[in-house]
Amino acid sequence: LNNVLERIGKFARVDRSYVFMIDEVNQTMSNTHEWHSPDVTSEKDNLQDVPYSMVPQWMNSLERNEVIYIKDVDLLPDSWSNERAVLEPQGIQSLLVIPIKAENKLFGFIGFDSVKKKVIWEKGQRQLLQILADNLGSVMMRNIQSKKLLEASLHAQKLADEAMAANRYKSHFLANMSHEIRTPMNGVLGVTTLLREKIKDPEAIQMLNLIYDSGVSLVSLIDHILDFSKKLFEKPPYNRFSMI
Repeated sequence: LNNVLERIGKFARVDRSYVFMIDEVNQTMSNTHEWHSPDVTSEKDNLQDVPYSMVPQWMNSLERNEVIYIKDVDLLPDSWSNERAVLEPQGIQSLLVIPIKAENKLFGFIGFDSVKKKVIWEKGQRQLLQILADNLGSVMMRNIQSKKLLEASLHAQKLADEAMAANRYKSHFLANMSHEIRTPMNGVLGVTTLLREKIKDPEAIQMLNLIYDSGVSLVSLIDHILDFSKKLFEKPPYNRFSMI
């Protein structure tokens, strides 16, 4: 981008060309890239996090997608007094600023300063520079979309990893339930069945039957818990993985 600014700046015969990016959240603008001729000072470091409020007319024009063309800074109207207070210390005599927009979104602007003399840019020259700004806006939009796509992909991968972890936890939980609870209960039922075949005392058999029936009820309850657990993990609460 610095090379582009140098080439277009020399082509337009200006002393300084630059790009500002807009921070909508903080309502500020910052000079991110700059080229300047050897006999003109850089202003980039002095123009970081500039509040919108310092240049209200400037921002209103950009938001209306208007090109800011100032033939003579000294002739700015009183309504542009804030802007003149910013431009004069930089020694700017004439300037051209073009909004960088894509899909009706303002990303920033590209500007051209004439410091050593006043300059008149003809309509054809301004249109050519407008094409440059439009191309920059399209590139920036593609970069933002690519970044969002990458973020969405990483988010989907994170959700997939969480789903796999949940499945592993489910398998571990179900295995423990089966081994730690159901297996011992089946042992109790088996031993109770053998005792009922060997013991003849009716009262003892009645107690064994009670133990056996209770064991069967517990095994059935455990089976229901396991079935419920499988369904719970297959359909996580709040549908966490529906985006995958």
